[in-house]
Amino acid sequence: MIHIAAQVAPAADDPAFQAGKRVLTLQVVNTTCLSISCQGQTITIDPSQLQFTPDIAVGYAGLEAAIELAWDSERFNSRDMAASLVERKGIANLTEALFMVGFDGQDMYLITRQWIAAAPDGVTFTPIVPSGLEFLRPRLWLTEQSALLKPLVIKNKAKRTLLSQIKTGDSLAALEYQVDLLSQLVLSLMASQSAVASPSWLAAFQNALTNQSSLQFKGADAVATEIGNYKAGLRTLQKNYISQRAQEA
Repeated sequence: MIHIAAQVAPAADDPAFQAGKRVLTLQVVNTTCLSISCQGQTITIDPSQLQFTPDIAVGYAGLEAAIELAWDSERFNSRDMAASLVERKGIANLTEALFMVGFDGQDMYLITRQWIAAAPDGVTFTPIVPSGLEFLRPRLWLTEQSALLKPLVIKNKAKRTLLSQIKTGDSLAALEYQVDLLSQLVLSLMASQSAVASPSWLAAFQNALTNQSSLQFKGADAVATEIGNYKAGLRTLQKNYISQRAQEA
């Protein structure tokens, strides 16, 4: 069954229609699929073709206004999903979605902040308004529709919170510090083993480590302490993430 929550567009002569908001045209195909059209582009969603279920997809206008889907099953398992969406699908604004659709087996739940031309036949329809909770928090509407989608929304919200608190620059700095410390340790161990044959590149690597090491500004002891503090903070964030996954949406 297909369930839709949306606003039906006003008449063309209504002043509100001139606001420039996109209008989606929806059509049921073969009773279980949904065709979605916007600004000359069309995509047909078939629940039977999903790789994972339950799952949620967010539709965006990508390159040349093509309708692109960003899947939660992919997005929340990758730290660089936002960058990946920009590069692969041309989605420059993740806050300006065309629609959100959840899949629970053969049931499909679509909610949109855009207008729709009309509610198609063969669906259950929930009218929403901009001031309503469904419009403001579409994922919450999905949790109210499906017992299977609810834990998925909770888990992904917790993951989104976790990733928003991790600073990529700090993570890269901690990794470089740790690699340079370990490199120094390995070189020290090799120096103590005179019988161990040195690789041909060792001298160049040792020279680069000596002259360009990330430890040169703070020193090894301070860096070791900084790495420990960073790891402790990250474990705290992960602990909170695990706890948040068990909370209500």
